[in-house]
Amino acid sequence: DIATYSLQYLLVQSNELNRAFTKRVSEVLHVEIEDTLQYVCQVTGKGEELERPDMAGLDSAGKEAILFEMKFYATLTANQPNTYLDRLVESEGKGLLFVCPAARQTNLWAKLNELCEERNIEVIDEHCIKVDGVNMAIITWTEIIELLKQVAASVAISFSSDIAQLEGYCAQLD
Repeated sequence: DIATYSLQYLLVQSNELNRAFTKRVSEVLHVEIEDTLQYVCQVTGKGEELERPDMAGLDSAGKEAILFEMKFYATLTANQPNTYLDRLVESEGKGLLFVCPAARQTNLWAKLNELCEERNIEVIDEHCIKVDGVNMAIITWTEIIELLKQVAASVAISFSSDIAQLEGYCAQLD
């Protein structure tokens, strides 16, 4: 949760970081979304499962466009990914993005695909599929941190130390 809240803090505090992150999310998921989203953490679903993705990206109407599940080495819960996908299908959301260490990306992505195998799946690329009309993808913490560092170096310099702290924390967990 510390890494997720740290990322969310950066995205709330800096329009430049938010815009760059949101653009990257759009590219990874192969979906069109607004230039910036409002990022919130731990929003519990209204269904029986009371699913609680780590972070949600809300559009300007307050609708959940993207759900995020941040992983290090914890196992998937019973709600992941199918209950999250159902939540997005019901609310006409755009995508579900898993974030994990690079060392875990291949195995986690294989497991996520396996858990969706009884659903309507269309392969978009190596790390993105469409499941019942909702795109699901996976990206690494390293990719996110490198993007944030690049943006901070040019237009959000005051956030460089915060990004370095997030990077150090993620390295420690990894």
